[in-house]
Amino acid sequence: NEAALSLVQALRIQGFKAERDYLGRKLKAQFKSADVFAAKALITLGSSEVESGQVTVKNNQTRQEVTVALEKLKKDFPSVLAELGLA
Repeated sequence: NEAALSLVQALRIQGFKAERDYLGRKLKAQFKSADVFAAKALITLGSSEVESGQVTVKNNQTRQEVTVALEKLKKDFPSVLAELGLA
């Protein structure tokens, strides 16, 4: 998915480690992998999120979620992490 690749690249440019699923697995399997890799935050990006321009970012420990503009995420991920208590 082009949008996911663009987002991963933007997050890496900001200095973050970012991964996406390349295997086409179901969400449950992807979330399990995130737990195995001790991911601090999860970003859900599907066709409806791309269409609306809004994505959900979740603190993987507290499960707190925020919905933010995709463009904000690409430009200022640290402020989104701060909203989730991960800064």
